[in-house]
Amino acid sequence: MRWIILSYLIFNPLFFWVNYNSRDVQQIFFQISSIVVFSLGMFFAQREIKFSKLNAAIGCLLIAFLFAWLRTLGGLSTDIPRYYIALNFICGFLVYLTVIKTFKIDDIKFIFKGLGYFTAFCIIILALQFFNYDFRDAVIWRGITVIRARESIFFQSSAMGMYFAHNLSLLLTLSPIHLLLFIPMLVSQSSAAIFGSIGAIGFFLWFRCRILFWIFMGICSFGMIVVFSIPQIRQETLTGFKIRLPLWGAVIQDITRYPLGHGLDSFANPVRETEFRYFNYNEGDSKYDVVRMVKENNKARGSSDNDNMLLKKIIDNPSSCSLTFSDHPHNEYLWLAYEIGVQALVILGFIFYFIWDRFKRSKREIFACASMGVLICLAIECLTQFPFHLARIGHILPIVLGIFYLTTED
Repeated sequence: MRWIILSYLIFNPLFFWVNYNSRDVQQIFFQISSIVVFSLGMFFAQREIKFSKLNAAIGCLLIAFLFAWLRTLGGLSTDIPRYYIALNFICGFLVYLTVIKTFKIDDIKFIFKGLGYFTAFCIIILALQFFNYDFRDAVIWRGITVIRARESIFFQSSAMGMYFAHNLSLLLTLSPIHLLLFIPMLVSQSSAAIFGSIGAIGFFLWFRCRILFWIFMGICSFGMIVVFSIPQIRQETLTGFKIRLPLWGAVIQDITRYPLGHGLDSFANPVRETEFRYFNYNEGDSKYDVVRMVKENNKARGSSDNDNMLLKKIIDNPSSCSLTFSDHPHNEYLWLAYEIGVQALVILGFIFYFIWDRFKRSKREIFACASMGVLICLAIECLTQFPFHLARIGHILPIVLGIFYLTTED
């Protein structure tokens, strides 16, 4: 079973590198690989699973997703993106069940070593990109300038940072040398990945070696002061929050309009004429706002006088203003409440509690601490990113959650 799990963990991110950049194609590969893992798992010895509040809560969240899907206009037959979102959850759940029923704890180190080799491969690709060489010849346009992509196989710097952040906590169980993964994370300039990894490693060290924890936190505090003293990094981080905060405020207001959820994929593709499409508005570096647009008689218009005023500014002076469509609020918790409903957010809160309670009652051995660290890292990343909407990143959750379940079993 260990080779099957390792293949799943390697081929999901690797598949993104073979010239299939479409998010839908990525999701299909994740779904196929998940079904393969579940199907092959049926041929291995199955262990008996005791009743668990954690598993019950995960099941309740799955039911909430399915109800949201059934409530969404379009349904199964016509709206593929909504179908994918529900199917992704089901497939992840099947992988999780396969891990907790068939995976051997003795094989955990084998899996982590395999991830270590693949992580080294990703770093080699990143290093070659700095020397202007890439197997896919991938480039990024910045105005009229073309530069070589420096995102390894992930083609998005934040995705690369999050991938290294997840693996860092796991690989630390093998050797402290893997702390060097902070270097490619800094290259990604992803604050979500950096803060997530600090939370994960801090948690891991707190329960493994308190002295190293305080040394690590001291180094991180000094490093953060140095890194954010660099004007470019500080400016990009502040700009990211200036863009997100107006969007989050607007999304929270709209959650209160439909607290039981707008329906799957309704943020990017609204199904009701009364629902909004969200656009990030910026006026140079002086003004950041959000424009909500609605359809009326098949025509788009601003949802308020302020929105229409900003739209008029863009029409009158397009060179100084810009409008960018947002297909995600860049916060998985807000997305969950917006599309599935506040009830899903409450269930997720119980899942977090049951995870912590399970860890607290366990022996807190090294692999339990490492897997818990990855879950903390993911939880932090979800505050400003969307790791579960990127198959090359989110595929790790059912495996790590399964390992956590096994290593915290009574």
